[in-house]
Amino acid sequence: MSINNRYAALRQFKNGMPTETKEKIRMTLKEKYKNDDYRKSIIHRTIVAMSRPDVKLHMSIVQKGNTNGFKKGNKLFVGEKNPMWKGGICKSSYANTFCKALITKIRKRDNYTCKLCNKENSTTVHHIDYNKQNSSETNLITLCKSCHSKTNAHREMYIRKFASIMNKMYRCTNIVQYCNI
Repeated sequence: MSINNRYAALRQFKNGMPTETKEKIRMTLKEKYKNDDYRKSIIHRTIVAMSRPDVKLHMSIVQKGNTNGFKKGNKLFVGEKNPMWKGGICKSSYANTFCKALITKIRKRDNYTCKLCNKENSTTVHHIDYNKQNSSETNLITLCKSCHSKTNAHREMYIRKFASIMNKMYRCTNIVQYCNI
């Protein structure tokens, strides 16, 4: 189904959608969003759709000239207004042991390969338990930038996933017990 066909129903409102119709849609969606499974399915469908080339092309065309999106200087999703806001925890510092030598060692151990998507030349080292003070080698894993950005959401899922990867590859069994999940 093409993107244009998806919005065919909305085209019937040439002069804009009536307020009554907008309110009905809003109330229906509000009720649906109370269900966790529904919200998760929407997130999953969005991620899957955004990986399709035709959707990416459509979104890039739609965003051309858009000044309301995530463009430089936009204050719409900064700080507490951002849905991913965790109370400013990103400002906490790393442990003294988390240094360039350790980062290089982890990258070499993982063959400079992202352990989620197997992309080569990956350079980001991620703390599996999200604790910047825990810089033990069993708590660090190499990711590409794309996968690393995805790990900020659904942390519990990624902790379990990384623990499984580390257990299979390096026989590390002590990761999940320290993560409070």
